[in-house]
Amino acid sequence: MLIHTLTFGWIQQSILRFLSSYVFFYNITVNRFFTHIIMSSLIGTLLLAIVSFFYFHLSLLEICTIMIFLVLFNLYMFQLTLYQARFKSLKYAVNEIIYNVSMFIILCFFMITLVYKNYFIVFYSMIGGLILVELLSLIFFLRKFNKIVISKKFFNKRFFNQTFSYGIRVTIWLFISYIFNISDRFFIKEFIGYKEVGIYSSVYDIIFKIAGFTCMPVLLAYHPKIVEQWNKNNRQNSFRLIFQALKYEIFIFIVVCLIFFPGKDILYNTILKLNEGHLWHLTIPLIISAFLWQFAMLLHKPCELLFRLDKMITGILISLIVNIIANLIFIPLYGYQAAAYTTLVGVMVYIAYIVPPSGVFKNLLIKIDN
Repeated sequence: MLIHTLTFGWIQQSILRFLSSYVFFYNITVNRFFTHIIMSSLIGTLLLAIVSFFYFHLSLLEICTIMIFLVLFNLYMFQLTLYQARFKSLKYAVNEIIYNVSMFIILCFFMITLVYKNYFIVFYSMIGGLILVELLSLIFFLRKFNKIVISKKFFNKRFFNQTFSYGIRVTIWLFISYIFNISDRFFIKEFIGYKEVGIYSSVYDIIFKIAGFTCMPVLLAYHPKIVEQWNKNNRQNSFRLIFQALKYEIFIFIVVCLIFFPGKDILYNTILKLNEGHLWHLTIPLIISAFLWQFAMLLHKPCELLFRLDKMITGILISLIVNIIANLIFIPLYGYQAAAYTTLVGVMVYIAYIVPPSGVFKNLLIKIDN
């Protein structure tokens, strides 16, 4: 997934940022991005093969399997990104559902029928789901295929430099943010133990997954609209859409809290079997952190659009450093619960750093004044 992020993430972000700027050259632009996908996937599979052979010591069949998965997954995500950029939310959702449901059914079939099982049946299931979603889309005309042609004539150096310089910096930000989201677990393991890592991870992941699941539709729906208005030089409309999306996410946060807190004991003790006291020490800071993180994805949008990506990277680096230092100090003193508060501090530091250059509050004050 890290190689997928490095080889596809920059293309995905560039499609969302630039595709709406090429309304009259849509097919040419799509083919240019597709050319990037092919080149990037080839580099990714090479990296994957090297890591798989020398580090994981996989067999030739296993290496070929994950290489095929990477290519198919990049192509699948490419089509989903085009749907998102063109506001085809129903097609996006249908393809996501087909892939995930079919992958799960194939995995269950393998687990029931195969005598010899290993973790690679998960890869076979994902590949089967990716193939099936393409076949069903073709048979039932769930999407109108773009006219995609593989040709070197679609490679344009100036276009590549523009999209790569933008996209790779967003990808670096994503890469560092992944480290920010998992670094505390390494400190808990080192200072306390694996059991506490498991307890903390269970609470952390369920809360962040709930926040992501409930807020992601808002981000997916509003991101291309915000970019489209910005590319049309309607910046005030972009800020208006950002504030509108933030209102929806704040409302979602309130609803989730009203549902989650009364039922958290059943979730923790009956379903997750944690049987730990004082988990509210984790729950309160983590649920605030999770939703603040979702708010941050909207608050830093102007920095993306203004190409102030270095500010975003610097901000997430500072947050990571603050988080690491705080974990080193407080986890040995107060236990694994301290990691929840250091996460909250890290997220707040990122928001405090990124908001001034984004101009969000300035436009909010103008809006209130008007």
